[in-house]
Amino acid sequence: MTWNRVPIFAFGILGSSIMGLIWFPMYQYSQVLAMSDLILNSSFFNPVAGGSVWLYENLFWLLAHPEVYVIVVPATAGILELMTVFLRKPLFSYKVAMAGFAGVVGVSSIVWVHHMYMTGWAPAANYPFMLSTELISIPFGFLVLVALGTMWRGKVWTRVIREIMVAARQGGGDLNANPRLRLAVDKAKAANMPADTVKRNIDKATGNLEGVNYEEIRYEGYGIGGAAIIVDTMTDNRVRTVAEVRHAFSKHGGNLGTEGSVAFQFKNVGQLIFAPGTSEDKVMEVALEAGAEDVITDDDGAIEVLTAPGDFEAVKNALDAAGLKPEVAEVTMRPENTIALAGEDAAKMQKLLDVLEDLDDVQNVFHNAEISE
Repeated sequence: MTWNRVPIFAFGILGSSIMGLIWFPMYQYSQVLAMSDLILNSSFFNPVAGGSVWLYENLFWLLAHPEVYVIVVPATAGILELMTVFLRKPLFSYKVAMAGFAGVVGVSSIVWVHHMYMTGWAPAANYPFMLSTELISIPFGFLVLVALGTMWRGKVWTRVIREIMVAARQGGGDLNANPRLRLAVDKAKAANMPADTVKRNIDKATGNLEGVNYEEIRYEGYGIGGAAIIVDTMTDNRVRTVAEVRHAFSKHGGNLGTEGSVAFQFKNVGQLIFAPGTSEDKVMEVALEAGAEDVITDDDGAIEVLTAPGDFEAVKNALDAAGLKPEVAEVTMRPENTIALAGEDAAKMQKLLDVLEDLDDVQNVFHNAEISE
């Protein structure tokens, strides 16, 4: 087993154990000295006999504050481990999580001093330990980012996996003979999905492994101001999905329509968008020669290349070979006309779109609203 496959919870326990081994003896040492004062009449902590209460406070807090992290570190590691189980995705960044735990273990050794601010020591000594108290938020921030990244990637990967499985089931598992599967695998690579995860889901879809059966369902409806919306889903439970989509429409000012009610307002095309400043002449020459249907330059200087869905891959490959890398490259439903929305209507429409996109079964949301900020 390689280091990056060791469960993160194991490293949480390791960090907790290291802190315990370092700081528990300090507390035990302070108790031995205290017992010596009580039984043997020594003067380690007795100020009347020349001892120092301040010494006892330091020895006590050497454990009493790090013990917080003795508990928090394995608890945080356990939460991250559970996230990988229930999301069925690896951690967003194993190395960042490791750096976070190492940072917490290291910095926890100096944050205890902030309990000593009122003991009468030199005020100038407060400042470095104030800094150390704030410093521990940085490694904990790493752990929070890993958790958020894992949740975000879990959602992205779920959508990509569904696309892979449907494409493989419909067109077979051979990438060379299945353009849709090739496009799905490209999306998986862009999302940093491991190759073994891609292969495993292709095998599930083609029957080599047992898996879940997904079906594609398209819903059409109306948003704010009559804007047309198409919602593409992949689901293993169509009853659940239609209920969720209908609820999202009705709750946020839209209406779920019937099949074909708005699809005629869109055209299924391959779309490649290049950033402003890209050579328009070069894009047009390469794209049209490769089979593109149209090349459009927007007002902001962005260049949009439109292709038939079947020609998308050939055009994209030709542009890539010419050193032209698009910012957006996908087969999409492009609206024939748009509806301008501004102010409160724009905010309501954006909220509806966000809710629809956040539904677990939703793969894509297309609309013809032109939303002004």
